Amino acid sequence: MASSSEDVESIDPSFIIFDQCIGCIEEIIMSEEFLKTQHHFLTKHCTVFDDMEENKLIYMDIFQDYAQLVETFLEQKLREMFPLFSMEEFVKELKSQPVQLEGEIFDILREFTDFLSFKAMMLDYKTGQNSDVLLLSGFKILK
Repeated sequence: MASSSEDVESIDPSFIIFDQCIGCIEEIIMSEEFLKTQHHFLTKHCTVFDDMEENKLIYMDIFQDYAQLVETFLEQKLREMFPLFSMEEFVKELKSQPVQLEGEIFDILREFTDFLSFKAMMLDYKTGQNSDVLLLSGFKILK
């Protein structure tokens, strides 16, 4: 049986950095600043979305704007924590994971990168506009 120091030595340093980035992303997306930014974007654009199978061309434009907003926000905050952070390298590492990563944080990251997840989030938000509790990326925000 390997000792714990051998186990630590066998961990790929790039995975440690990746894991630290994931932890920081969790903190960032739960921050009041991010949630306000996301809330403003969703409020502004959710009324455009309909629960129809066929997608309007404008949906892709809104999705690309959202992806850019989130990527810029995350990259800025991550560079404050890790001055040498590269979003390009992080995305490569994310895509190179041997198995699909599970967990709430990865579901949230899919909303930034996957159109169908984004559309579902917009429709959920639009539906939630009429209730007292809005769900944003899995977090409850009271109106």
